[in-house]
Amino acid sequence: MISHSPEDLARVLLSRLKIEPPTDLEIVAAAIGLHIQGEPLVNLDGVMSRIPKQAHGIVAVRAGIRGLGRVRFTLAHEIGHYIQQHGAEILCKSSNIETNIYSNHPEEVEANLFASELLIPTEYVSRLLAERSVSIETVKLVAERSKSSLTATVIQCMKVITEPCAAVISVDGKVCFYESSKTWKYVVRVGCGLDKRSVAAGLDLELNKKTGCVPISAWTTIARSGPVSSLEEQSIYLPPYNMTLSLLKPVLA
Repeated sequence: MISHSPEDLARVLLSRLKIEPPTDLEIVAAAIGLHIQGEPLVNLDGVMSRIPKQAHGIVAVRAGIRGLGRVRFTLAHEIGHYIQQHGAEILCKSSNIETNIYSNHPEEVEANLFASELLIPTEYVSRLLAERSVSIETVKLVAERSKSSLTATVIQCMKVITEPCAAVISVDGKVCFYESSKTWKYVVRVGCGLDKRSVAAGLDLELNKKTGCVPISAWTTIARSGPVSSLEEQSIYLPPYNMTLSLLKPVLA
């Protein structure tokens, strides 16, 4: 039996339906026998339910989720559970969806990988970034064209870029998670508060975006790596989730 990765399943589905970003999730759901509905869910962001003895199901997304990108990712996440046959009913909290900061349950990870590729195909990202250096602005461009969140988009960008770069997500002033390109060589400290020397530590509602040069030790576990002792940091504050997204690139001395 051939085993397909979550990303492969998403690519096959997009190819068969001849869909380009922004992915029309209603078309995707209808094609695989899913009915979409909004629900006033309590303590849950999404639910997937299979109809017994039928090749049909229902996905419900909590009414009131903030941000179109987050709503779309939640829906794609639930579609991922359905198409990967994760069970008769799956209940998803907010912490299970979009990133694996708070959950490493295999089925939730697989649903996130499927949703990312369905909404923001890596081949599509590669085309958009072919002649552009990765930055907050280029991530915004990809996010806007795919109608996705910055968080989900930047993770996909890290998968395809060739330059050394890391994307760091901090919540409530705490470094929670990072994704890096294949050429990034450093370990970013996670689980700790933002270093006061970082650009991210100084952002708020009034100053919500800034670029600067910071010591490499402000983010990583080392003080210097050969000719690299500092990082270019681009950070943006996302107030709805009290989250900061930071892009880090090494600066040669």
